[in-house]
Amino acid sequence: RARRCLRRAPSVLGRGLPRSTPLPPPLVVMAWGVLSHRGATTRGERAGSSGAAARPLHGRTTRGGLHRVLVVLLAATVVVVVIIVLRLVTGSADDVGTTNGSGVGGLMLWPRASAAHRGDRASSLRVSVLVWPTSFSRLERHAERIEGIVETWASQEHWCGVTFRFRFAVGLEDEQASLKAAGHPSLESALGVNSRHRLVMSQSSKTPGANLLRAMRDALLVDKSDWIVCVDSVTFLVPANLARLLWRHTPSGEHLLVLGSELATGAGGRERFVSGGAGYAMSSSTANALIRKDAETDPNCLSKSKGGVDVQLAACLQTHFQNVTIGGAQSRAADGCSLFNTYGLVKTIAGTGADDWFVQYQENAGLNSSYLMACGLVPDAVSLHYVEAPEARALWHDLRGQIDEEGAPETVEQRRARYPVTWNEAGGYSKLLPTAGAHEGGEPLLSAVFAQIDAVAAAARGCG
Repeated sequence: RARRCLRRAPSVLGRGLPRSTPLPPPLVVMAWGVLSHRGATTRGERAGSSGAAARPLHGRTTRGGLHRVLVVLLAATVVVVVIIVLRLVTGSADDVGTTNGSGVGGLMLWPRASAAHRGDRASSLRVSVLVWPTSFSRLERHAERIEGIVETWASQEHWCGVTFRFRFAVGLEDEQASLKAAGHPSLESALGVNSRHRLVMSQSSKTPGANLLRAMRDALLVDKSDWIVCVDSVTFLVPANLARLLWRHTPSGEHLLVLGSELATGAGGRERFVSGGAGYAMSSSTANALIRKDAETDPNCLSKSKGGVDVQLAACLQTHFQNVTIGGAQSRAADGCSLFNTYGLVKTIAGTGADDWFVQYQENAGLNSSYLMACGLVPDAVSLHYVEAPEARALWHDLRGQIDEEGAPETVEQRRARYPVTWNEAGGYSKLLPTAGAHEGGEPLLSAVFAQIDAVAAAARGCG
């Protein structure tokens, strides 16, 4: 009776509740109290209607009953409004506007567990991507790189059931000078106006570990992220492929997992880590474990680290925790090829130009470096490194579709013309795409480059 009454009554949003809407227990209890009181009053009417002496008592009971009914309904309205406001404040944008029968007018009435812990693939995973200034060159191109990222792989919020939040680092004097030289008074202006999925994270310290810990706390507490992904400003991400990878490997329980390009500085797999340049993804349980360890028992674990934060992060995890996976088979394709690529487009596809230290680190990690270099760019690739803004724009255009202004497929020459033609555009650690016919082997390599890019584009479109 209570549920039928509430569904017939106007809601706080101006319309009745649908039949499928679950009602919060406080409302059911209040409504039952109202109906019980109404029933008691009706019985009082019947008992008092036979005599004139009962009429004054009946009048007082009715007025008192109406007063109590109004108080109860007002209290019920306050409860509903408070719950809705709390949900809007504490929930994310993904919880607003759902029409799955769990709220009023599309608003959730009570908090939900995160998708990662529910295992609900129909709901969105939340991923925070932390973009740090690259360490391999000076920062005079920092603003240009940010603009390139904003226009390409950070241009969209939702990919394959994953909601992304992109956080860009700024704060040190040379980074701010780079932005101002490019005509941006602040990083916010470079990221675009009113962008809810592109945010600023502050670097108040020259200690990379402390900056990372601060950013991880924001990702967990503000973004409520299931995963945290770290890249630098010359990393190129394929968001759709990254989303599909994270759906497959979101861990349960206390298992600590870091996905990335696996390396080791010591023989036999000692001092194993994942390449920061290729990008790496850590689960929320991993980030929580690092934050607790650094705060509670070992402040030198990460916050005071002055070396490579990717190496230090992995060392902290392997020193203090047992159930840890750094890289591993989850970070590679079914055939063992890399998904996180440490080099740029041409070097990855050609399989040449890797540094001696990189080959050695792969061998230390127990990997066959020759086999991995021969893989090229696999269709499910998640990242490339050393991709400057001009090449990022060209690559993004190819991944989004190769149609010219007249609606016809572009030729190889048209596609090549979009990519950098000078070392300054491509970046000092990259390699230029060959020009068709420029030298022997140039045209086959160019065709191979575009064929592998097209394979990545096809895989990224299949968000199964």
